[in-house]
Amino acid sequence: MKGKERAVSFGVIGAMAAIGAAVGPIVGGFLTTYASWRWAFAMEVIVVVVVLAYSYLLTESEIDKRATLDYFGVSLSAIGLACIVFGIIKFITYLIGIGIIVLILFFVWQKRQELKKKMPLVRLAIFKNRQFVSGFFTDTLESLVLAGIMFILPVFLQQGLDYNAFETGVVLLPMSIAVFVVSIATAPLGHKIAPKFLVQVGIVITGIGAFIIREALSMQVTDVELLPGLGIMGIGIGLMIAQLTNITMSAVKEEERGEASGVTETMESMGSSLGTAIIGAVLIAALFSSFATGVQQSEVLDDSLKSEIIADFEDSVEHMEGETIADEELNLPKESLDELDSIVENSFIRAMKSSFDAMILCCILCLIISFFMPKKKL
Repeated sequence: MKGKERAVSFGVIGAMAAIGAAVGPIVGGFLTTYASWRWAFAMEVIVVVVVLAYSYLLTESEIDKRATLDYFGVSLSAIGLACIVFGIIKFITYLIGIGIIVLILFFVWQKRQELKKKMPLVRLAIFKNRQFVSGFFTDTLESLVLAGIMFILPVFLQQGLDYNAFETGVVLLPMSIAVFVVSIATAPLGHKIAPKFLVQVGIVITGIGAFIIREALSMQVTDVELLPGLGIMGIGIGLMIAQLTNITMSAVKEEERGEASGVTETMESMGSSLGTAIIGAVLIAALFSSFATGVQQSEVLDDSLKSEIIADFEDSVEHMEGETIADEELNLPKESLDELDSIVENSFIRAMKSSFDAMILCCILCLIISFFMPKKKL
């Protein structure tokens, strides 16, 4: 496929992903709220069975039977990426360093495979292609932002506003619908307008949506107040999804499509993992810092108990306990408990806003990288 037909097909693929993003929280939330969270995992089995049942419809491209899988390369890439993501989640600096070193070894190994005329997992030549590299890096950051919003907003709605899982899915639905509609509607535009421009517009719109949500955040915010920001973010993400795959895959030769697709999918998954890890790390770090500062500066709380209060709060957050510090057995008077509730709420909102600051920063970085894309129409 080429030209408009290819652009539309990639837009449809992105739209199908958006359908999953739209339906997943609703179905999973419904099952979790009204049945059991185990049913959400049982649904995965049903999906796999359906996919297998219709897999006969897939046609395979011609395969080079001389090709062999680079098992050592697979192991190095998996270990390196896993160390980086886990290191970020657990704040283990040396593990991130190990992951980077392993990935460097992976690239050295790939170069060795090429020099020995063996089949590498990824031919390094594709990383010299500016269009391909800028495309998949932009796609990775887009996945990071999407995963970040899908992670912290449910945390805010359920932990902060006491929404159940189903209600949370309903709140997120407008964004998913916007992604679905826009990704299909704008897919053919890359044949008339430079996709680079469309992606950049999408990035800016996504950042604006994130800023609107950030400014709306409070413990009294309503669904209606979140709707504009979510809808705008969905439009921006949909515009990017419709063009990024086309930009990335059209940059490589036909024989390189397989490994290029593998790199792109891996980086998208990496972006989603990092989105949850990095945005989650920012949320927790900002929450701890803001709470500790609030407690230390409080003129209502007893100075002798401040260190214990901070330690108990950190322990409850680390163990994902739903109880606030007011539920701990500190034997505090009502005035102190009210003060703690206020500090917790203010800290939570500040931490949420810091998380959105991180996502907006990712949008800015994404915009900078997008300037390396070609201006041509596809």
